[in-house]
Amino acid sequence: MGFYLAISMLTTIAILTSVTRSVAEATDEPLSPATIVIHTIDSGGNHLPNVEYWVFDTNDKQKVHGFTDEMGTTDPFAIADGTYYFIAKQSPYYGWRKEPVSGFEDVYITLYKYQVGGFLLPVDKLALLTPQIGSVSTVLAITVLAGIYIKRVKHA
Repeated sequence: MGFYLAISMLTTIAILTSVTRSVAEATDEPLSPATIVIHTIDSGGNHLPNVEYWVFDTNDKQKVHGFTDEMGTTDPFAIADGTYYFIAKQSPYYGWRKEPVSGFEDVYITLYKYQVGGFLLPVDKLALLTPQIGSVSTVLAITVLAGIYIKRVKHA
């Protein structure tokens, strides 16, 4: 009995390996343990239902497209481990995030209202402030040097 059970298990493993290999070759992607659930919320944290979403890889290749349910979530779906762009849109709301995924992940996309003809982009605040930081540093350096110069002239 144990011999037949062992043969049966080995046969099942061989069949599953064969099917898995053929699926991986057909999709041209590695099979992945990553399972994703997307949640769409507004800026107040409320779930937004029936939101259209897309998932792109870092090469701008679309991987998944669909709609969330009435609770603002998706059914779990499998995707290869990696970094993806998650985009969601429901007029007048739009949101996106870039996130590495592996294992089981809940991805929350916050949607914001956008103006007609516009959309939100993430802003690198330090890069925006770099010119002002340079100007303030220059003024501060001149002030310190002037103070040192005045102090030395008074003592001389």
